[in-house]
Amino acid sequence: MKSWTDRTPRLATDALGLLEAAGATGDEVAEVRVGPLKAVVISHPTLIREVLVERPDDFPKGRRQHAALRPVLGYGLLTSDGDLHRRQRRLVQPTLVPAEIDRQVGVMVDEAAAAADAWPRGVCDVVPLVNALAMDIVGRMLFGRALRDEGALAASIVTAFEWEMRALSGVVAPAWVPTPGNRRMRAAVASIDARLNELAGQSHAPPADSRTILDALRQRRDADGMTMARPQLLDEVRTIWGAAHETSADAQAWCLDLLARHPEVQERLAREIDESGGSGTLDLADLEAIPYAMAVFKEALRLYPPAAAMLRAARRSTTLGGVRLRAGTLVFISPYLMHRRDDLFPDPLRFDPDRFGPDRAQETPRHAYLPFGVGKRACVGSYMALLEGQALTATLVQRLRFAPADPRPPDAELVINLRPARGVRLVLTDRSDRQEG
Repeated sequence: MKSWTDRTPRLATDALGLLEAAGATGDEVAEVRVGPLKAVVISHPTLIREVLVERPDDFPKGRRQHAALRPVLGYGLLTSDGDLHRRQRRLVQPTLVPAEIDRQVGVMVDEAAAAADAWPRGVCDVVPLVNALAMDIVGRMLFGRALRDEGALAASIVTAFEWEMRALSGVVAPAWVPTPGNRRMRAAVASIDARLNELAGQSHAPPADSRTILDALRQRRDADGMTMARPQLLDEVRTIWGAAHETSADAQAWCLDLLARHPEVQERLAREIDESGGSGTLDLADLEAIPYAMAVFKEALRLYPPAAAMLRAARRSTTLGGVRLRAGTLVFISPYLMHRRDDLFPDPLRFDPDRFGPDRAQETPRHAYLPFGVGKRACVGSYMALLEGQALTATLVQRLRFAPADPRPPDAELVINLRPARGVRLVLTDRSDRQEG
């Protein structure tokens, strides 16, 4: 393991550059520094399996991660540990299984179709557009109402998430210190909680076939017959909100940019939608008949996984990949680097949705594709994320054609999620206006 930290980017200012520099060393366990702390970056499926599946208790989420995330997310699934995490996972996971999420397909498609009709034609930045779309979808899935006019809520979420990234980088004072940045974070979290409380209070018991995720969460009972206490329920709502809004929007923005830069893929998808009979509003059966839409979205997640890095910490002195780690060493697990390894994905920088087609389903080594993690802390919302990505991709391409407005692809930055640094400028036209042949 080489020490090369003096000439690498800093986590606080260029987290993605730090990961890329680690990957460029060729070391399976590459050493970096995060402020005064030593850290390592791993991107091989065998090592990632060891940390997340075989030895999760040796590599828990560390103090730094909890200190950065809990002030914003409380004790939801992403930040809870031990018995609380096990209890909450048993309560939350059944609300996000296919039988529950499939009933939300109409919400996803309806909102995507309405957005496609309303979006401006010509050159525009699609990032705010997909952010608003994702907010409407998560609002309807959680609360039964679109939230397109919730600008203050969206701004508070951005403020809180940006504070999280700075806290993970170790460049802010502890949350209890009343610095200007910490006060802004706390005000943003208070604003988020107040609004979520209002939205949760407006919910009512709907028919079973139209219940929201919040309704399902309220009805879940643990082994003792107890439902979630209101503060815990809101922590879980805030966690689901963050994952379903920010993550979905970032992933969709990358997917649209890739489609715009690969018109042959875009037109193939449009043809398959037409050939499947999808001329009207798509439903679950239509989506099942368009597997290429899922393959396109999965390939976009491979190149631009929103969770580009996951953070763990060595509980005690140990060995990983033949390298000795001291207790407290931070371990960055990077799906972003792993997804771009040419020993795992031939020609890894090429956008090739057929990697996820039925004829090549067995080519990817186990645990080499991890947009949602693995093990006991794998994302419980992975099915929802994939179904929403497929539904939005198919619905938007059914109605619109996308072309790049800039010759160079957007730069990426890692701020909690992997997102376009300066937006995604595309040219939007109606499908009926596209040039054939």
